[in-house]
Amino acid sequence: MKKSIWMAISAIVAVALWLLSGQFVARPSVEHANNNSGAVPMMSVEALASEAETVKSEVIVQGVLEAQRKVGLRAETAGMVRKLHVDLGDKVESGQVLLELQEKDRYAQIAKAEAEIVSKQLVVEGMRRLHDRGLQSETNLKQAQADLAAARAEKKRLQLDLADTAIRAPFAGMVETRAVELGSYVDVGDSVAEIIDVSRLKAVAYVTQQNISRLALGQAVLIRLLDGREATAELTFIAKEADAATRSFRIEAEFANEALVAGVSAELHIAVGKTQAHFISPAILTLDESGRLGVKTLNSDNRVVFKPVTVVRTESHGVWVEGLNARENIIARGQGFVLPGEEVKPMYPQAD
Repeated sequence: MKKSIWMAISAIVAVALWLLSGQFVARPSVEHANNNSGAVPMMSVEALASEAETVKSEVIVQGVLEAQRKVGLRAETAGMVRKLHVDLGDKVESGQVLLELQEKDRYAQIAKAEAEIVSKQLVVEGMRRLHDRGLQSETNLKQAQADLAAARAEKKRLQLDLADTAIRAPFAGMVETRAVELGSYVDVGDSVAEIIDVSRLKAVAYVTQQNISRLALGQAVLIRLLDGREATAELTFIAKEADAATRSFRIEAEFANEALVAGVSAELHIAVGKTQAHFISPAILTLDESGRLGVKTLNSDNRVVFKPVTVVRTESHGVWVEGLNARENIIARGQGFVLPGEEVKPMYPQAD
């Protein structure tokens, strides 16, 4: 029992000595105190001293190439396909027969209609003679003449129905699709083929409200495809009403086609004048909190300033932007780590 009491007393004494030694709370060093004085080191950024140059101003929009004309052909009469004259990809001329349907008894129906016409002509002639002698009423004569006109109309209808058994190309082009085979039965309105004319193409795109006033019919348009191929077109259509969903305006630029295909993406470059612009790397571009495109620049106090810009031209190794002063110090690296109003330490690369 005495041994336990002495062990407890010894433990209390040891704790007291530890507290008195000052090691329970570590004392901050002088060096640590100096580092927490509240000063924050400035961020270093790479800046580019840029001067504006006179360049051609362009409206650049993304679009797609469409065929000048494309139409889906539908049967105007019913029947079974008895002849096919074209296949997929075939070139056709305007009026060329693409396929034929069975005539069945259509010739016999036309012959019957012709006989009806002859019969009704005799009736009309007889009634007219009787009418002239006062032996036939005007009403009966008019009815006989109406019956004759109906017979002639029926013959015309049957002739058109017979002509519709031969389905023809409405214009010169190429067979893009064919929905029937030999022996297929088609009803009125059934799709049979699609003809596309790619001798001329049109580039279709949508332009923003800010740029539509800069465009005019007849302006030259450079069409650039994703694979680098280019074509020169002319602006042929500018919508007068904006699309309800996007509030942008449809435009079309047509050009004679030599080797391009419809349905591919294209970039439209429309020259609209000259402007003062800076040439920068696309990597320098950034967005502000409102989603505006711009760059971060430095003022005379080396504070960050966001400035909205508009891309006026694109090249393979950079873009031309307008909206800046004639001379600007543009942050080229580190712009993603600094905020407008923040003071930074700029570093300017040495000229080669």
